[in-house]
Amino acid sequence: MREARLAEAESGRDLAVAGLFLGILALVSSPFLIGLPLGALALVASLIHLRRPGCRYRYKAIWGAATAVLGMAASVGAGYGYYRLVRHLIPIRAEARSQDTGKRWRGTAAPPLKVTTIGGETIELASLRGRRVLVDFWATWCGPCVQAIPDLNRLAKEWPDDLVIIGITGEDREHVKGFMTRKPIDYQVVSDLDHESLPSPFRDVQGLPTMFFIDRDGIIRSVIVGYHDYDALEARQWVAAAGELWAKHDRDQALKLAARALEVQIDASIERELLSVFESDPGYAALHDRVQSRIEDLLQHYERKYDRQLGRDRSSVLWTIWSLGAERKDAQAVPQLARYLEESALEEARWRAADALWEIGDARAVPHLIAALQDPSIKVAGFAASGLGDLGDASAVEPLLELFQRLSDNREEAKARVADALGKLGDKRAIAPIAASLAAIEEPAYVRWARPALHRLEEPALHRLEEDARRF
Repeated sequence: MREARLAEAESGRDLAVAGLFLGILALVSSPFLIGLPLGALALVASLIHLRRPGCRYRYKAIWGAATAVLGMAASVGAGYGYYRLVRHLIPIRAEARSQDTGKRWRGTAAPPLKVTTIGGETIELASLRGRRVLVDFWATWCGPCVQAIPDLNRLAKEWPDDLVIIGITGEDREHVKGFMTRKPIDYQVVSDLDHESLPSPFRDVQGLPTMFFIDRDGIIRSVIVGYHDYDALEARQWVAAAGELWAKHDRDQALKLAARALEVQIDASIERELLSVFESDPGYAALHDRVQSRIEDLLQHYERKYDRQLGRDRSSVLWTIWSLGAERKDAQAVPQLARYLEESALEEARWRAADALWEIGDARAVPHLIAALQDPSIKVAGFAASGLGDLGDASAVEPLLELFQRLSDNREEAKARVADALGKLGDKRAIAPIAASLAAIEEPAYVRWARPALHRLEEPALHRLEEDARRF
C-alpha cells in the first residue's frame, strides 16, 4: 500500500515537473513559433495534475500553467510580428520592382497591341491615340489584383471621356465571366491571352498586377507593380498628363499637372517619375519645394498639437483640413489653411480650406477669403462667401456684390451662399440685385437662401426681433 502511494506521488511529481519544463520551453522557444503547441502540452499536463485529489507539488503545476500561458501568448505575438513584417516587405519589394521596371520602359513608345474583349469588342492601341490608356495585367487568383478592382472602377468613373482601362489576363474566358458576376468590373477585360504572344514590354511582365500608364501620344509614362490605392493611381494619371505636355513644350500646364500629382500623393516613387520628366528644371524644383513645404506645414502642425501620425497623401490632407476646422476650430491653424486656400492645385482642398476658415471664424482669414472670391472654382468662391458673411467684415461687401453679379445661376449653391452672406452683412446695395435674382431664378435651393437674405436686408429691425424670439 505504501509502495503504491509512493508510486502515485512520483507520477504526480513527474507530471508537475513535465508541465513546468514544457512551459519554460514554450516561453523560451516562442520566437521560433513552436511555443504555442509546447505551451498547450504544458497547460494540459499542469491542469491534469492540479485536478488530482490531494495533489502534491501544486506550486510546480501552477508555475507550469503560468509559463505555458505566457509561452503561448508570446508565440502568438511573435507570429503576428512576423506577419506584419512580411506585409511590410511585400510592398517594398513591389515598389523596388516598380522602380526597376519604370526605368526600363518609361518614356518609350507603347508597341502595337490588338486584343478582343470578353464582350467581343476589338481594341487597338493605335486607334486610342488622343485618349490616355491604362493597361492592367492581372488575375482572379491574385489578391492585390482583386483589391485594385474597386480603385480601377472608380478611376474609370472619374475619367470617363479621357481614359480607357484594359484589364488583361491569361485565364479562361468563362472563368473570368463567372468571377465578374461576383466582382463587377466597369472597364474593358481581355482573357485567354498568352503573354508570350504579346510584344515587349507587355510580354516581359513578371509580377501581378502590373499597370502601364500610356499618354495620348502612345508613350508609356509610368509603370507600377503591386497594389496601389486610388490616390496612387490618379497621381500616375497626372504624371502621365504632365509628361505629355512637357514633351510638347507646354511648360506652364505641365507644371500645374505636376503640382496635382504631388498633392494627390507625395512619395518617393511619384517624385522619381516627375524628375524623369522635368529633370533639372528649376521651375519644377521650386514647385516641388512649395508643395512639400505646404503639406508638411499643415500635417506637422496637426501631428505636433494633437499627437497623431498622418500619411502624406490627399486623403490625409483633406481629413486634417476638416478636423482643424469643423472638429477642432483651431485658430492657430489659420495660416496653414489660408495657404492651402491660396495655393492648392486641388479644388477639393481649396473649398475645404475655405469651409474650415469659415468654421474657425477668425478675422485674420478675411483677406484670404476675399481673394478666394476670384477662384476659378465657383464652389471655392461660394464657401469663401459663407465665411465672409459670418465674419461680418464690411470690406467684403463690394467683392461679394461683384461676384453675385458675375454668377448667372446657382451652380454648387454659390450664388445662394453669396446672397446669404450679403444679407448677413446688411448692406442696402444688395437689395436690388437679390430681388432681381429671385425674379429670375426659381430654383428651390436658391430661393431657400436668397429670400431670407432679402427679408433681412429690407426689414433689419423686424428680422432681429424674429431672431430674438426664436432664440428665447
